[in-house]
Amino acid sequence: MSIVAKTTALRELTFEVPIAKESQTSPLTEALKHIRVVQVLEFRSEGFVLICRGTREESELFRKSISGRPPYNLSAAVVNREKSGAEVLLVSGKWLAGVKNERLDRRQARELEFFRAMEKAPFYNLERPTFEGGKLRVSIIANETLIKKLLSGLQRVEVPFEILRIGPPKAQTASALNTLTAKQGGILRLAHTMGYYDIPRRTSTEDLARLLRMDKGTVGEHLRRAEKHLVDGLLS
Repeated sequence: MSIVAKTTALRELTFEVPIAKESQTSPLTEALKHIRVVQVLEFRSEGFVLICRGTREESELFRKSISGRPPYNLSAAVVNREKSGAEVLLVSGKWLAGVKNERLDRRQARELEFFRAMEKAPFYNLERPTFEGGKLRVSIIANETLIKKLLSGLQRVEVPFEILRIGPPKAQTASALNTLTAKQGGILRLAHTMGYYDIPRRTSTEDLARLLRMDKGTVGEHLRRAEKHLVDGLLS
């Protein structure tokens, strides 16, 4: 399927990646079936940080399923318990254990190069990533040039994928949140997930800053700018 014309245009891309049972990724995707990925908080060449939500039972199943999984040094911590009884988890892991001390084979080197190229990319998640039937499904909005780089990068590191949709963003996905910067949108979603807007408030800017590894004042400024942008849009 061709990816067109204007390199400045935003495109919506939905694609699936099959996860082989013998793959090192398989234990992670199997574990993530128990809970829902709310937000990809960090995706870097060294590893990843996810915000996930599930019932206490789902949370317990997830934590049991990742215990003793060495490839990713996976860990999960409960960072919020909602009034409904659901738990919000901070899930982190590493793609390549001991990268600094180990000699990488050719494929690992290509993967590392790909992760480093994409880790600062301004993607806007449309839907929560899903893991079903041995496949990871992802929907994003991104600059067309960036989508080209993503797909060519997946081909280069020999990751099979199937494009389910690519084209202009659908009308229903063009919400006010998609007009925020990637940083503002990410911090706002995290604040909401962590109970920042609950009454009484269940988390603070200090807690958010610690999770984001950012200065408290910077987090507060991003939140205020995002809130002002959304309120201006509603009241104008």
